[in-house]
Amino acid sequence: MNTKEHKAIKVKRGLIRSSVTKLIRRTDEELNKEDKNLDILNDNLTVLLEHKEILEGLDKFIECAINNDDELEKEIEGSLEYTESIVLCKSRVNRYLGKLNKLQELSTLNLSNVTTEPERKLKTNTKLPRISLDKFSKEDLDDILVFHFGPTATAISGLPLTPENYRKAVDILKDRFDTGSARTCITRGLGRRLGLQITGQEELNITAFGGKEDAQSTIQNRVRFLLTDENTEHTMSIEALEIETICPNIMAAPTLSNCPAIKLRN
Repeated sequence: MNTKEHKAIKVKRGLIRSSVTKLIRRTDEELNKEDKNLDILNDNLTVLLEHKEILEGLDKFIECAINNDDELEKEIEGSLEYTESIVLCKSRVNRYLGKLNKLQELSTLNLSNVTTEPERKLKTNTKLPRISLDKFSKEDLDDILVFHFGPTATAISGLPLTPENYRKAVDILKDRFDTGSARTCITRGLGRRLGLQITGQEELNITAFGGKEDAQSTIQNRVRFLLTDENTEHTMSIEALEIETICPNIMAAPTLSNCPAIKLRN
């Protein structure tokens, strides 16, 4: 590169550097205004970035033609000074644009949360439909649980889940499973001493081993009481039938007189 070309490149670079200085000053003036013009800021930033690319190319041409180390170092320092000025100006513009975007997002969010007067009245006057729920007492709940748990649940699975069907379920279970030995019983005397409340009556069929020929059908009071585990303190409700005697003698107990074959040994 001859001296004339080198001089022309330096003149061009000087003009571009002068333009960069003016653009940076105008951009800073715009940023200091209360009512900033975004179009001016964006245009100035676009021109500054184009000038930066051109300056980088011109600086390389000029630096390659310099043979003196001191002169080269001075040239590089001047190039870096303009590059830093452009980068800092870009950073100031982007920082302002970032703050502006956040303000716009917050404004949009606040507007979306604003409720107009008609909307407020609509929300205030809107009434949800009333839902009717069946009322159950503790006894009803105990009766309903029999439909879901226990080994006999399959036998009564076809009955609708209502307290009224509890007695039907009991009759089905009695016919299929209850012959007396499958029920919880309590003597009538003990029930009276404990002051147990009578909750109803049931028909109880009692048979001895070997068949139903000698079946006895009686109407017994049904009582309810609570049992509490002393270790876990868990309490459960139990229903039982009051009967006169739980296990009477079916046949006479053997004695020495009617069992001569029995010999006592000392």
